[in-house]
Amino acid sequence: MSKKRGLLTIVITLVMLLSFCVSSWAAMGKMESLEYLGLKEDMVGLEGSFSKDARPDALFSLQITGAGAIVGFSLQTEDGKRRWDSSPGSGEGALLITDSKGSVVNEGGSVSLLPFILGAGFNVYAANDGFFESQTATYIMSVRFVDGSETSSKVTIQALKPLEIQPQFPDITGEWGAILEGFSQKDFLSKNEQLMPDGEKDVLIRVRVGNKGRVSSMTISNTDGRYSVWDTLPGNGKWPLMVVKDGEILNSTNGSVNFEVREPGIYELYIPDNGSVKAGDTSYEIRLVYSDGKKFIIPVSRKGELTLQGEVANYPVNVQAPGAILFGKADGTAKSGLPDIMQFENDYVSDSERLEKDGQPDWGIQLTPGLSTTIISLKVENINGDYSVWDTLPGNGKWLVAVTDDYGKVLNEPNGSLDLKITEGEVLWLWMSDNGSFSGGRTNYRVTLMNAGGNTYSFEVEKHGLQLVPVRPLPVKPVPSIEFKARYLEKSQKDFVGKYDRISSDRNGDVKIRTYLNNLQGHIVEVILKDTSERDFRWDTVPGNGRWAILVTTPGEEFLNSTDGSVFIPVMGKRTLLLWVADNAYLSSGTIPFEVVLRMEDGRVLRTPLER
Repeated sequence: MSKKRGLLTIVITLVMLLSFCVSSWAAMGKMESLEYLGLKEDMVGLEGSFSKDARPDALFSLQITGAGAIVGFSLQTEDGKRRWDSSPGSGEGALLITDSKGSVVNEGGSVSLLPFILGAGFNVYAANDGFFESQTATYIMSVRFVDGSETSSKVTIQALKPLEIQPQFPDITGEWGAILEGFSQKDFLSKNEQLMPDGEKDVLIRVRVGNKGRVSSMTISNTDGRYSVWDTLPGNGKWPLMVVKDGEILNSTNGSVNFEVREPGIYELYIPDNGSVKAGDTSYEIRLVYSDGKKFIIPVSRKGELTLQGEVANYPVNVQAPGAILFGKADGTAKSGLPDIMQFENDYVSDSERLEKDGQPDWGIQLTPGLSTTIISLKVENINGDYSVWDTLPGNGKWLVAVTDDYGKVLNEPNGSLDLKITEGEVLWLWMSDNGSFSGGRTNYRVTLMNAGGNTYSFEVEKHGLQLVPVRPLPVKPVPSIEFKARYLEKSQKDFVGKYDRISSDRNGDVKIRTYLNNLQGHIVEVILKDTSERDFRWDTVPGNGRWAILVTTPGEEFLNSTDGSVFIPVMGKRTLLLWVADNAYLSSGTIPFEVVLRMEDGRVLRTPLER
């Protein structure tokens, strides 16, 4: 008999003896204490997964007395509608259990026979979908024993409430405060839970946070007027809330937050308007929850009612472009009074997203932005009449806008996107296939463009024959160039990824790379690491293509990849990202050069050499 089998026999014998000795008890052990410690580090995922999902998980601490052997743990709300288990089944969330030494006792979702004598202590991490913060509920924690008995205890967790010991924030000059600035020049959010633009400007609220610690969730809600809720809790159906500090987005890709407030300071909050901001008939408050359980409420003041301590930022104002004129269909009939380019037949686009002719003359808008900037996207849409949208964003199903200069040179990228530098006096032409609204004559239009700094400029389209009143544009600050750097940090001891095309460990330390972005606006949709030698070896975030996977995290190592390995990472100004890849020996040796490539949602491609 091997030593291992002999030890197992002794343990089982001991358990049987203990079962016999305590047969007069209702259970082998008793739960002496159960405590909720708040939202802590990310240990498990939703839907029974034991993979991290970038959400802070609920942490419970419990103490067991008695003697016996444990075979499982469970947690449920008192009404039984929500359940978690150390070996989760269908419809149950995952519980990850650690002992007093911090060792995981249910690796892979299975609790081995766990003997204890006199007593034992455990930490229990429950997968969090936002329910712990948003609902007051009583939870029942149960521990199952080998003889079929169990012990349980209850704990009640309160939903968001202010701490009574905190003063009312409007009475504290500078320490706490929030200001509704109105509509920003940014578009990163839409009217669902995804961090995606919807073509409308987001609302900006600036808040000064006066308490140090780790923030695990934020909520903005109405205190009067219209019902309104935005938050950072994924999966609850509420519209999103984006948190930005010094130009860096602090949300994970699923919208959640888990960031450290090291010093009191000002944060920017962006939300999509539900109509209440535009109407001006609603007041709001911000609720913050810290990972140690502290909760704060900050009333939101209107602009001009409050000054935040230490504020130095200047925020852009709306910039009105000089104008746009719809000249009609460019069919080459040489009508008098038209610009030269309208004297010829122009056919660049069709009823699709592709930059291709369809044999039909396009309709032309003359656009004079009056800006010195770089345009990264452009949209033409109706403001009344027939529904109509054309744009330059690939892959969204909208018909394409072709952009040319005064001589008909196409300025779009091959996929239709834009990365176009213009000067203040430059004239552009926008060409669209008629969807029936142009020839119908019942529709008016608006052109909206976005520059590389994330600012949007919108103006209504005049029709030929109407006098266009020239508008002098406000001064525009020069747009700084995009800064993109990547540095090899180390061959680490951490193991997140392996030599697979999916996010899966392989028991080998990963290579750690830090990337830094500045003056960039948009969404990263693909990350590539490649050597620039003849080998052309690559890692990327494209699922299922056979290349080794890249894990992308925040500096705090929160995962930013989706479950299939793909990415959709918002960047608004500055952002630092960590890349984790399996080593192919050449990468760690430094004998050949490498580069990092980013593909943006709007079609731009950024490259930088990997520094050492």
